[in-house]
Amino acid sequence: MLWSKGHLSPLTSESKRHKRRGVEKNSMKTNLLSLIATLTALLSSVVVSNIAEAQEVYRDSGIKMGYLSSSETVATDGYDQCFTSVGDYLWVQADNSANKEPFFQVRAINNRISVSRNRYADGRGVYVCHNSSGTTQRVKAGYVSSGTSIGAGLTCVVSVANFIKDRRAGGGSGSVACSYNRSTGIITASQTDAGRIYECGYVCVQPSNGNTTNLFSLNSTQTGGSANIGAQRNCAAGTNSFTSRCSGTAILGASYDPTSGLAVLGHTNNGCVTASFSYLCTGGAQIQCADGIDNDGDGLTDRGDPGCWANPQDPNSYDPNLNNEGARTSQCQDGVDNDSDGATDASDPGCWRDVTNSATYDRTLNNEGRANPSQPQGTNWTKFECQPVPNTGANTYNTNIQCVAKIARPGSGRWYNAYQQYCPTFCASIGQTNVPSPDGFACTSGEERPWSAINAGVDYSPTGCWHSCSLPEGIPGAKSESSRCYHPTQKRDNDRTDTTVGCYCATGDIGASTMEVGIHSAGVATARGVALNLAGWSRVDRQLVNDRPNRLFDVLGQIPLGGTGTLSMNVNIQGACGTNAVLNGNIALITGAQIPSQNVVVPLPACAAQCQNGIDDDRDGLVDLADPGCSGPTDNNEGDGTSQCQNGTDDDGDGLVDLADPGCSGPTDNNEGDGTSQ
Repeated sequence: MLWSKGHLSPLTSESKRHKRRGVEKNSMKTNLLSLIATLTALLSSVVVSNIAEAQEVYRDSGIKMGYLSSSETVATDGYDQCFTSVGDYLWVQADNSANKEPFFQVRAINNRISVSRNRYADGRGVYVCHNSSGTTQRVKAGYVSSGTSIGAGLTCVVSVANFIKDRRAGGGSGSVACSYNRSTGIITASQTDAGRIYECGYVCVQPSNGNTTNLFSLNSTQTGGSANIGAQRNCAAGTNSFTSRCSGTAILGASYDPTSGLAVLGHTNNGCVTASFSYLCTGGAQIQCADGIDNDGDGLTDRGDPGCWANPQDPNSYDPNLNNEGARTSQCQDGVDNDSDGATDASDPGCWRDVTNSATYDRTLNNEGRANPSQPQGTNWTKFECQPVPNTGANTYNTNIQCVAKIARPGSGRWYNAYQQYCPTFCASIGQTNVPSPDGFACTSGEERPWSAINAGVDYSPTGCWHSCSLPEGIPGAKSESSRCYHPTQKRDNDRTDTTVGCYCATGDIGASTMEVGIHSAGVATARGVALNLAGWSRVDRQLVNDRPNRLFDVLGQIPLGGTGTLSMNVNIQGACGTNAVLNGNIALITGAQIPSQNVVVPLPACAAQCQNGIDDDRDGLVDLADPGCSGPTDNNEGDGTSQCQNGTDDDGDGLVDLADPGCSGPTDNNEGDGTSQ
């Protein structure tokens, strides 16, 4: 019999019961599979949220790579370059309205790779360490969007290259992740809630038939700018440091242009986020002024080498596109009497770190005339002192004291109207130098307008402004390009509002635009940082407390020309009485120059005399003035006398000594003569 559509087959009661049992079994099976899938998903999420332990993915004589968590460090193991980045997973707090500032960093310092983070961020770091000389077998690198196939069967590590942390009102969190499927060869980027990701970096070891290639890594610590790392390369990109400081959207984006060879070194977004980026590239040698190598052997590298400055007198004219570090060198090793004082290089006091001591000659200094009275002296310490440790008469001390360091940067700068001018040339024409303003702009235009230029009255009328001329616009790092003013990542579209209308020119110690100040501890007594307050700084990029062994404080930033920056420090001193703690201060300029270090000695109070220190110094059971060895409280030797009943002498002439004499009730008794034998 044929049964038409829409009719049920006639089933017996028994067959119906079997049918129901089958449905029930299938239902139970379906539910069980669903439960297994749910548990699997939960377990997967636990693995992600707990962050797996350090994992070395691959190693050979030329390269090693893997992942690490924030609780671990990895040795560089003799490889001379390491690419570091946020790894395959990053979680951040999404709403910063309560001063929550997510921070995550992966850096190689002192031959160790480590992850630094605060409570508002978590994730894994990725590292690829390799040798810069010679070739490395079978490596491919790049950064791609989600869903891109890079080939199956590879051994890879992946990095977070380009992502966004959104704001979420009322709190919350978000994550971004990258993964490589070895079976399909596909890179996948994933996100949750307040995270958005666009691109992932990858470094892979290919099968044995892969090509041989050179590798180099660039790990930027800058929060702006770009570097020429060579055209037509394949580069993995990553984010090695990320800090979000406000409740707005934090937009990040490492990027490399294979046509121009320019790579973005870092990013800022209206004070809401700072980030720095890393690249690992395959291909030939890097451009000299951006390769991290002292190519001409003069002790100076890249930004610190005058051969890499467009203006040989202006350290702020560093151009990473230049390819000959040897084009010039510092004044203190060029064989020229640059200040016409009759002295050259090692014989010129301007080339001595201490202008009174020829033994402190430093060829890397770049101002022979700095010792001349007619020239303003450079950035230097004007005060470094600590309050004394109060004398409590203790034998050991553990106390907090206040210390103050002041650093002066002589000079002055101001904005000038300079319509359609190239700022380095304009400033040189008036005997000054084009440098960034205190808020980070070397030029200004209708699209690059800092408060300092607006307040100085720069005239924007020739070009007009993008948005309002009375409000700030743009990103620090803007500098002249011909008659235009651009920040490093700005689109070069030659709009009228890109035309330069003003230049910031300065005299004085222009080489100290960015400096790092470190306060370290030495001496027998130990010192440790407790708290730090800064004043007088125009910009602070970093301030750390106890971030390394023996480093109490570290500040990276800028003191304005003509200004003084102050570090007020609360320091904990621990040690024995009579010992010293030593605080050593160092200043390093972005040019590579070092300011002579300063020491402040913090003596702990002298120990109390033995006869008033409350201690049985000679262990005879008698303390201080109760000890016959003490002639008075200032006597510092208890041991030159003791009680009659332990001095080994027959003090009362009865033929009995010390405890053998009935006059002695014990070793601390000081009168043998009040009893004798019968």
